[in-house]
Amino acid sequence: MKYEGKIWLNVDGLEIGVGRIELLKSLKRTGSISSAAKELSMSYRYTWEIVKRMAALNPPLVKIKRGGPGGVEVTEEGERIINEFCRVKDAVRRILAYGPAPSLTVDGVVVKGKEVLLVRRANDPFRGMWALPGGFVNYGERLEEAVIREVKEETGLDCSVKRFIGFADKPDRDPRGHTISAVFLLEVRGGEIKGGDDASEARFFPLKDLPPLAFDHAEILKRSIPLLKKPR
Repeated sequence: MKYEGKIWLNVDGLEIGVGRIELLKSLKRTGSISSAAKELSMSYRYTWEIVKRMAALNPPLVKIKRGGPGGVEVTEEGERIINEFCRVKDAVRRILAYGPAPSLTVDGVVVKGKEVLLVRRANDPFRGMWALPGGFVNYGERLEEAVIREVKEETGLDCSVKRFIGFADKPDRDPRGHTISAVFLLEVRGGEIKGGDDASEARFFPLKDLPPLAFDHAEILKRSIPLLKKPR
């Protein structure tokens, strides 16, 4: 199957497609607006207008150098957008070539004594309900890295992985689509507990007095608790 579609990222109101991604790549290579315009067969005026719009974003994708010979520098956010575009483009190509595939997620079981860490979801699905901290694995990210990152983003706590608990793989476990979650037991190493990212609140609950949980997290905990007492 030949890929013919077009992909656009909306970045703070500015649409970023293949052409603007190529411009960012050229600016990163050359550090010069005029060199990038020549390389991509674009007029300097048109290139300059796009660069100004990229520089005006918050955070900016490029930084214009005043009075310097380089002209322009691609920021960390600009590099992130390049990588994100390539990731989405590759994912779309794989779907068109091989069909849709399950998404990979992680969930963290963080136990302190007889309490477990939960977050209140800030977004749909299950907005306002409590859940285990977790989320989607980034392309190129290891599972343990993903669960440590997600717990940090949603709870403010720095954790380390103690053991892998298992997979949650019911196809209907997430109303957004088929997801498979890798579940890990973690322990707290530091940080200050606070809700963040997709979580409006984070706190520990007694294992014997849990609120209704989103997704299949009640089932995950039911299967996980007996394993917590076993040696690794």
